[in-house]
Amino acid sequence: MLRAPQHLALKAGLLSGLLGLGLTSGHADESRYTDISDNDCETIEVYEETGSTVQRCYGIDDWEVFISDDDGRMSIGFGAQGHYRTFAAFNSLGDVLEWRGNDGEPYATIVRYPLEAGDGTNRRASVLLVSRVSRNGFCPLALINASDNEQANGMARGAADMSRALFECPEFPLVLGKDKFRMAASFGGSAR
Repeated sequence: MLRAPQHLALKAGLLSGLLGLGLTSGHADESRYTDISDNDCETIEVYEETGSTVQRCYGIDDWEVFISDDDGRMSIGFGAQGHYRTFAAFNSLGDVLEWRGNDGEPYATIVRYPLEAGDGTNRRASVLLVSRVSRNGFCPLALINASDNEQANGMARGAADMSRALFECPEFPLVLGKDKFRMAASFGGSAR
């Protein structure tokens, strides 16, 4: 768990990386994409009492992706089933998962979450979640409100690429850029 000064240093490091002052490597970082729509996933658990489900999708190479749908909120996890965090706002997942990698091995993913406040205000947002992934697990790293930031995809890729330098995951993902209605900041609730 990172303490407050470490958290600020991490944010400063990510932001400097986003500005091109961060890591460089001898190999180009690349994006690969997989479909995580219902059509390409299989339901592996159904909780009759709540109607919640868990689906398994297949990502690049032999990576497993788990998607939980619980009470109008979805969450995503990698490699092993468990309890993953999601947004307080009602949400869904985009159909495409972007994998950032180097030499064919992924180190991060980016997925779009369409959010709806559900409080009668009709506030909506599209938030990108950047997760650091490894064979040992994953963690949510950064959130970018794509509705409020014109270069959201580039910001997400920059945060993903900087994740290679992290030895520890932050306690809470960093909100990068503008977040007008604090929709991205609502991340953190648990789901199945």
